[in-house]
Amino acid sequence: MEKQKLSLHGFDNSELRQRCEATNHKIIYDGYHYRWKVFIDGELQVQSIKLYDTAEQAYSHIAFWLHKYSKEMEFRDRKESIDDYFRNIKLEAKTEEELYKISRDYNNKTKNKISQMISIKPTITNDRISKLLDISIRSVERHRKSINN
Repeated sequence: MEKQKLSLHGFDNSELRQRCEATNHKIIYDGYHYRWKVFIDGELQVQSIKLYDTAEQAYSHIAFWLHKYSKEMEFRDRKESIDDYFRNIKLEAKTEEELYKISRDYNNKTKNKISQMISIKPTITNDRISKLLDISIRSVERHRKSINN
């Protein structure tokens, strides 16, 4: 997802992260005007077509845009984290649905049910399996032991 383009001039996440780094920004004086440039992927690029009369004008624009870039990157990171969270919730709900389907399959032996549950959700506890299958924890332990051998 690193290359996904979002708002703020269409910079992808990699370019925006580089623009958030203050040390990547430079002010170059050409003898007449100051020009704002930025290092992106190791290459110095013109950041602004505006020519500045003083270095202070250029630095104030850099400060302004650094703040904007940082806010945008924060927003993207937060959005990505929220999207991941909801993806995980959906996946967990699907997994739970599958576990209940397995537990209701009366044509399947308990040992096979336990094996299927473990393959769907490797972190499932013996207690959870025992509640789903309505059997004792000791029975689950015994079946798990025979599956692992």
